[in-house]
Amino acid sequence: MKIPEKVADAARIALAVAAVFLLVEGPYLAWRLKKPKTLGVVVVDKTIPFPNFREHESVAWLLHALKIEMPRGGFMDASKNYVGFDPYTKTGRELTSADLEGADAVVVADTYGVYRGDYERADQTAALERSPILFGGLAPNEAVLLRDFDARGGIVIAEFNTFGSPTGREARSTMEALIGAQWTRWVGRYFRDLADASEVPQWVNRMYEQQYKKPLDVRGGGFVMVREDQDIVVLERATHFVEDELVTIDKTDAGKKIAGLPGDSRFSYWLDILTAIDCDVLYEYRLHTTDAGNEVLKAHGLDAKFPAVMKRKGAHNVWYMAGDFVDATEERGDPERLGLLGFRRSKAVIGAAPEDAQFLWGFYAPLLEAILAPRARLK
Repeated sequence: MKIPEKVADAARIALAVAAVFLLVEGPYLAWRLKKPKTLGVVVVDKTIPFPNFREHESVAWLLHALKIEMPRGGFMDASKNYVGFDPYTKTGRELTSADLEGADAVVVADTYGVYRGDYERADQTAALERSPILFGGLAPNEAVLLRDFDARGGIVIAEFNTFGSPTGREARSTMEALIGAQWTRWVGRYFRDLADASEVPQWVNRMYEQQYKKPLDVRGGGFVMVREDQDIVVLERATHFVEDELVTIDKTDAGKKIAGLPGDSRFSYWLDILTAIDCDVLYEYRLHTTDAGNEVLKAHGLDAKFPAVMKRKGAHNVWYMAGDFVDATEERGDPERLGLLGFRRSKAVIGAAPEDAQFLWGFYAPLLEAILAPRARLK
């Protein structure tokens, strides 16, 4: 029996509408049908002068996207569920043993702190110049709590700035022993334009002129490395780097042995240089320097390769990311879409996204997922 043309047309239209509906709404429906899990994650963030929570917002978003709830129910709220500085009351508090009750993991996102100068600009932009501290640094008792938390089988994830100022020597030593590495007191960052005063702190220029007896008169990209107030190195993109190659994060043989870890990436923000002692180096930074750049590094006792991601040896589940990895301003969108992380990761891997987005979706998000997701439990 022949189907009337009008009926056939209506059926085709209905199928087309259904297809569009599934294409648009399917990921949301699939996410809602996914069984939720729970994981007790405690975030420590002491660098929140303004209510944007950029130093740890990616952690909360990722857990939501993975449908991992807090043990007491509900998803982590980046504006509420953390320990550190409150930008509304402008007060801070330290990590306590009560915060760790029932916890599975601690993410030390940033301990650099909040400074008086952060509030001297009208545009809610953190100060580039040094000024008196209001709150910050990892306290000795907090470092001990993290050490004991590891001993009880908890996951500890820390990143830049855990070792540097204003964290003191006692807490730093405890964290170095916990992570199995030693901070060299060197930090560095790639700047897209060394003449951009809105990005490059003025103390970089002052320190350079004091050491080399001439101003830092460089335009264009460059990598600045500083050892506290004692030494400074500036590698110019045009002179000291291989063309189109800057700073990459390369997976090591040790990293390749751990399933689920992401591949290589690029990085162009603050990092610190550590020496591995009792940890596995899973990724390492590589400065793609020319022979001239290598000579500059050698003159300051530096190398073009150094650890980027480390994991403590043995039965420990302690990770250190030697860079400001979590800091991201990328628009994340609605986390309640199944397959979104995989889609964004695939775009990042093939380079079909801006550089910052490539790092967030192609490296940091899958790295954090690989560490935390296996410990999550079905509700």
